[in-house]
Amino acid sequence: MSGVKSSLCLLASQNLTPLKLILKTLNPLKETKMTKSIVLYTKGYCPYCKAAKALLTEKGVSFTEFEITNDDALTAEMVKRSGRYTVPQIFIGDVHVGGGSDLAELEAAGGLDPLLAPFLSQAA
Repeated sequence: MSGVKSSLCLLASQNLTPLKLILKTLNPLKETKMTKSIVLYTKGYCPYCKAAKALLTEKGVSFTEFEITNDDALTAEMVKRSGRYTVPQIFIGDVHVGGGSDLAELEAAGGLDPLLAPFLSQAA
């Protein structure tokens, strides 16, 4: 994972958007052993969380949802993993996709399906 972090830092210095960073890191991630889970940190009242869950469900992948409303420990875990305080926070394998808007942007750019491909066989 440290190689991925180094790559992300290098790409970030090139002033790329989060989406472009994710797309540029897909090929190196295919060569590494990815964490075989999709994780969402959510809050029940969040419309962006609901949209993200609906999109992933529509794509046919299983995911683990951590509902962090009123749970300080899970909130701290989310912030530690993502560096962000907003929900949803979405992790696909070892890739931190970001929030709901980031997921939608990734889908619109055609980058979501390749990222989800390793997880489609698990959903069956």
